[in-house]
Amino acid sequence: RITTAMGTVLEAADELARTAAEAEAEARAQARALDQGFSTLKQTMEPLPGAVEEVKRAARELGLSWS
Repeated sequence: RITTAMGTVLEAADELARTAAEAEAEARAQARALDQGFSTLKQTMEPLPGAVEEVKRAARELGLSWS
């Protein structure tokens, strides 16, 4: 009886270890994808501050107030 219970516990522990390893691998893959997304977003946004300043400058030149 103890041997059977011990076998059940060991099987459950093995399954838990496999599931944890799979979850870790998936988390790493998702983190890489998220990193890539942030990198792409950063590259896309880099020209925005300069563009905003150009709009402000143009507004000033036209006598428009910028809030």
